[in-house]
Amino acid sequence: MHVPKRSFHFLLLICAGLALLAGSGCVTLSTKTLTNGLVYQPERSPVQIDACAAVEATDVMDADLRSVWKHWMNTDQSIANWEQGVAGVVASDITDSGLFTRMATPGGPKPDYLLVIRSEESRPSDFKLRMTVRLLDFATRRELAAFARETSVGTSLTDYDMKAGLQRILVALKADVAANLQEKVRHQQELAAQEEAELLTKASLSDLLAGSDRSVVFARARNRALVAARELQLPALLRDRKTDELSALVVKIEQTILDLDHECEVAKDQVQQSAAGSGAPETMPRGGGRGMASQAANSTSLDELRGLAICYRERIELLKPIAAALREEIANRNR
Repeated sequence: MHVPKRSFHFLLLICAGLALLAGSGCVTLSTKTLTNGLVYQPERSPVQIDACAAVEATDVMDADLRSVWKHWMNTDQSIANWEQGVAGVVASDITDSGLFTRMATPGGPKPDYLLVIRSEESRPSDFKLRMTVRLLDFATRRELAAFARETSVGTSLTDYDMKAGLQRILVALKADVAANLQEKVRHQQELAAQEEAELLTKASLSDLLAGSDRSVVFARARNRALVAARELQLPALLRDRKTDELSALVVKIEQTILDLDHECEVAKDQVQQSAAGSGAPETMPRGGGRGMASQAANSTSLDELRGLAICYRERIELLKPIAAALREEIANRNR
């Protein structure tokens, strides 16, 4: 009988038990030995959630499947080791896939979200894997959403493939989480940016000089604040500031213009490269799934880059006459 390569590791588990049956009854295998064949490098998530997350993963077997494992001469500790290993693979998938831009680390900042993941293995007729994800607000532990998926991982030992099942079900669940959180996180970030933007209205002209911004919302708010500063602050600056202070401000403005020009060109290049790599419309993926999710994420990113490039160009045009007015005042004083 030909045994697929993907089932070979699982066969080793059973053979080890049978080999030791005569001498020791049952066998206990380590977590690493049991789950070595499950480890994989997950594909990069097509959607990245700009937030920090922590993961708590557990895996359990139902009573029927535990009986099967016991029949295969595995101890309770071997089963516990397997469950621990599967949970570790699940947590690693979430961490390594880049679904979240930041993952919680010991001693680091508190995460925004907690993913409580439970996988359940059973064998009603074939081998089943059911996984649930509870999405919690980390600070309050309030449940924000819950998702569940189920897949078959084989009908018998010869086609058992837990590794493929884990990959398949986690791709679907990560898409569920992303669809739920993406718009919510963006809205929260926009509100935070608007609150910060309000502070710009009280900033000095010098403090408003920045060569880049993290979002279009914030960039546009800075530009509006610069317009107000030009009309309300500049006359007093020209009248009251010392010549060396005006010269220093000119230098800072010119440096900011250089930075803005650089950032604008980088953004334009990224937009062009992304557009060139996305393919013509007739070559784009059809139907739903991760291809469409990737397109949506890419479209959002390109819109943000285009918006930033426009804001940077607008800011350059705002700063040029301010610098010219400062130079003119300095020249008049030096006559």
